[in-house]
Amino acid sequence: CIRDSRRIASHWPHNPYCDVCRKANMRQQTYSRDKERKDTRLAPLTGINQRLSADMIIAQRSTSAATEGGQAISGIEEPISFGILDQHSGCGISDPRRSRSQDRNYEDIKVFVGAAVQRSTPWIIVKSDAAPEIIGPVKELGWFSEPSLANTWPHNTVHERWQGSLKSVCRAAMLQSGLLGRVVQWAMMFASMILN
Repeated sequence: CIRDSRRIASHWPHNPYCDVCRKANMRQQTYSRDKERKDTRLAPLTGINQRLSADMIIAQRSTSAATEGGQAISGIEEPISFGILDQHSGCGISDPRRSRSQDRNYEDIKVFVGAAVQRSTPWIIVKSDAAPEIIGPVKELGWFSEPSLANTWPHNTVHERWQGSLKSVCRAAMLQSGLLGRVVQWAMMFASMILN
């Protein structure tokens, strides 16, 4: 990598000749780029805080199978942060946490949008998955929730792509620092600030 302090701190954008960048940008799965976005028939965005997206960012899933109500589930999830993204500006924030809390999500969404916007624009659309800890705060704020259907594709694709970039910068920061796995939550917050 170029020996620039900002570049070394974030490794963003990724440099294919840098070892840290190559390791950090490894993905589990490749995504098809052949398809165009479908028209959602929504009016085009003209400013910030018109359409947001939110999701819990999961650090890892356990390899052991767990059961819930007699049905096998994919494994135990360990949420590490709650991510909120403004789809017009691309500005997002990741807030570290240890559990899925509706009250914390409510506070995070309010802080992200700001007090003036909360009173003046009740027509904000928030895309998310069908998680009640995200849909609940959105409805409490009087905004429109646009949850994706469970176990169907595509999910919240713009937000998922932002999360992929966020995780790559987070991995680069941890590889560069040598503190692998010990500071994941705070590295996520750092990565969200770097991407803004």
